[in-house]
Amino acid sequence: MYPQKEYFSAQPVITPELAAWLAENEISLLGLETPGVHPQEYEKVHKLLLEKEIVVVEALTNLKQLTQKEVFFMAAPLKFKGRDGSPVRALAMER
Repeated sequence: MYPQKEYFSAQPVITPELAAWLAENEISLLGLETPGVHPQEYEKVHKLLLEKEIVVVEALTNLKQLTQKEVFFMAAPLKFKGRDGSPVRALAMER
């Protein structure tokens, strides 16, 4: 779908209601294949998640290659001063 413009707008979304539910259920990380949480309400969704210190990792790839229910996940971000996000090198190791 990338680089078509629909890649950033025609995607499954995390609604504010779902973000609130995830926050209430105290997840620690949300990993997504999509390029963002919600094309229109991304600020509200990010705020709900980040207020509860839930890490959001967007644009993950090759998730279909994982065969186990549980994996060890690691994301190594770059250190940017004054920013709240970074590209990462994401790795998943199956147990």
